[in-house]
Amino acid sequence: MIKMPSAFQVSECVRRLTRRETETTLLARPSATVKLPYGGTFHGGDRAVVAMCAADLALAAFTGAALSLIPAESAQERIATGVLDEMLQENFAEVLNVLARIYVVPESARMTLLETIFPPRAVPATLEGAAPGAAVLRADYRIDIDGYGTGHLALWGLA
Repeated sequence: MIKMPSAFQVSECVRRLTRRETETTLLARPSATVKLPYGGTFHGGDRAVVAMCAADLALAAFTGAALSLIPAESAQERIATGVLDEMLQENFAEVLNVLARIYVVPESARMTLLETIFPPRAVPATLEGAAPGAAVLRADYRIDIDGYGTGHLALWGLA
């Protein structure tokens, strides 16, 4: 069983990863206007998808840039073009890998990144492959990374 992390847990994970102060807010509901084109799926060891993460272009660019100390202006340029370059995609893939740690799972379970989903592929609207009738949890966060900017993150997991 997976539990969604608190805003504090998400903020601490991103802060440690980017070495930047972060402020994270758990949103009451998903934003109808935010697109989440960058994501990944996670498994618990048997390669069956049990969780998913998706980010908007801004969060993918800002976390990918901050990870390698790339200036915020470079991330802003990529946001203006509407797509991440190869380096920021690779960096965001590493961000996804680390984000597997923020899911709260039983001590015996270990979440790992199964697959990245980047444009032109579309991130599914919800966790796919769940058994019929299985409960899927979703949590949405707004994350502000000091010196870079604000982006959105959504997490899904099997309850």
